[in-house]
Amino acid sequence: MLHVHVAERVEPSAERLAGLLGEAPSDPFAPEWIAVPSAGMQRWLSLELARPLGASKQGAGDGVAANIVWAFPGSLRAAILDEGPGAPPDPWSVDSLVWAVIDVLEAAPADGPLAALRPGPGPVRRRYGRARRIADRFDRYDLSRPEMVRAWADGDDVDGVGAPLPEHHRWQPHLWRAVREHLGVESPAQRLPDALDAVRAGTRALALPERIAI
Repeated sequence: MLHVHVAERVEPSAERLAGLLGEAPSDPFAPEWIAVPSAGMQRWLSLELARPLGASKQGAGDGVAANIVWAFPGSLRAAILDEGPGAPPDPWSVDSLVWAVIDVLEAAPADGPLAALRPGPGPVRRRYGRARRIADRFDRYDLSRPEMVRAWADGDDVDGVGAPLPEHHRWQPHLWRAVREHLGVESPAQRLPDALDAVRAGTRALALPERIAI
């Protein structure tokens, strides 16, 4: 069951969330799972929840927020795509993806569409820093622009609204497809539809608590 709560400001939503978390789940030791959009929101919300949760009496404000798993929305996608214990780590995670980007750029031909991105002379940290920024960008595309990523996989160089990419941006789908071929594994955006179908059909077990707040 999905419950949607709407407010004009974030403070009433935090108060409502604290009230919901005050109702213990069936397993009182199970951690609460709260997805937040940023680290700043996590810090603010943890302070707001700490005032009433576990307080000595109503209105005392001396409570504590504990046993909470703070996660960004991408963590929910990762939980859906998780193939269970023993499965290899996802090569599309940013920490792994950055090395694939480095490998592809170092092997790029001097006269190809990625020639301008080939590593030149300079410290290794500069090479890693650029690849890390690209890997972060691809990860955000997978999460926020899955339709665009799936179009790139089909060879269609479009932007987030389906319009053709300008020429100076077309290195991105070229590089993305080269990384996809290098990894030999579909991206999360490509795998997610089948995973969601399995969740709907009840054939995919999820390592998630009985309630989640986003």
